[in-house]
Amino acid sequence: MSAAHNYEAALLAYQAAYALRPASWLLINIGRVNQKLGRLKEAIRSYREFLAREGQSEESDTGSRAKAFLAEAEAELAQQQPEPTSAEEQEPPPAPLVEQPTHPTATQPGPAPDRLARPSLLSSVLVKPGSPPPIYKRPWFIGLVSASSAAVVLVGITIGSLAPSFDRPGTILYPTK
Repeated sequence: MSAAHNYEAALLAYQAAYALRPASWLLINIGRVNQKLGRLKEAIRSYREFLAREGQSEESDTGSRAKAFLAEAEAELAQQQPEPTSAEEQEPPPAPLVEQPTHPTATQPGPAPDRLARPSLLSSVLVKPGSPPPIYKRPWFIGLVSASSAAVVLVGITIGSLAPSFDRPGTILYPTK
């Protein structure tokens, strides 16, 4: 998924794999995908967690790659967010995830819903006003299908009960000498 540039799905897959078996090398993959998605803080956190793991040799090839990825992510983050020089220039708090709906007041009437004035295009194409229901929804068709199904079941039960019992032939598959 990562090779196909489907980073969201790849991130979910790596996180699920890490939840099942917390292999430390998965932290590098999680960090790389986060970095490609532009989530640099999460990527840095993953790289640092990998490097902080016990038993991780910093001289290993994987450790050196993790250090290089960490340095790259930190450099990207520094380029994106210049350090604020004073308290006034700091970033404002994040906006709420869901905007509160604005309700019209009594002095300010809201727009009239025009969906009541005209039917939607989809409903006018699918169901024409005044047209009869499709045949499979008509009561006589449902009764006919039900009656024919019951008749087939009754005929099967009758034939099965009147038929002579069937004895298996005494076939010997492996004759003895």
